[in-house]
Amino acid sequence: MKKTAILFLSTVVTIAVSAAEKPPIDYERYRREAREVFIVHVEKAKSETVADGKHRYQYALVRARVLKVERGRVGVSAGETVYIRYISRFLTSPGTTMPLLKEGKSYRAYLNLILDRSPNSLHEKAFPEWDYNRQFFPCVDVKSFEEAG
Repeated sequence: MKKTAILFLSTVVTIAVSAAEKPPIDYERYRREAREVFIVHVEKAKSETVADGKHRYQYALVRARVLKVERGRVGVSAGETVYIRYISRFLTSPGTTMPLLKEGKSYRAYLNLILDRSPNSLHEKAFPEWDYNRQFFPCVDVKSFEEAG
């Protein structure tokens, strides 16, 4: 009985330690793998509260001018306007937060192209000129944007 209890306890401890040892997110790897890296100047940033079933969150919609293309695969050039959309903050669980980009500021942005071209009234309400061929999402979570000089 005592051996069984010790074996059971050691198994529980091993499982608990293994579960707690999740590797940290490798943000640098995600940055290296970002398909698009632009220096952008934020012209306009809007936030909309959205309810989706039991969750409520703030949706960020950004119009930015590309100042420089550091890496690009979809043919965006300096001077073009791009649109960035992402969830900036969950108002109910799970609770992650990404900052809303500030108008008038410049950022290095690690992005991927959004392939879905379906019209979305949320985008069109915020920016009637929304270009579905030039819409991107941040691909490195909270490390997707760095302020640039």
